[in-house]
Amino acid sequence: MAVLTRAEIEEFVEYGFVRVPGAVPADVAERCRTELWQATGCDPDDPAAWTEPVIRRGGFA
Repeated sequence: MAVLTRAEIEEFVEYGFVRVPGAVPADVAERCRTELWQATGCDPDDPAAWTEPVIRRGGFA
């Protein structure tokens, strides 16, 4: 199992997330992305329509 580097840990602490390439297969990430866009009712190609800073949806845990 891979371990985060010190820099990655610091990035997580500072920004609240860290990019871990390959942690999730690309096809799974794409399906999740599609499902989340549908759940929010937003169009990923129309940022002008993203009027809410956060959209919370249940049932994704």
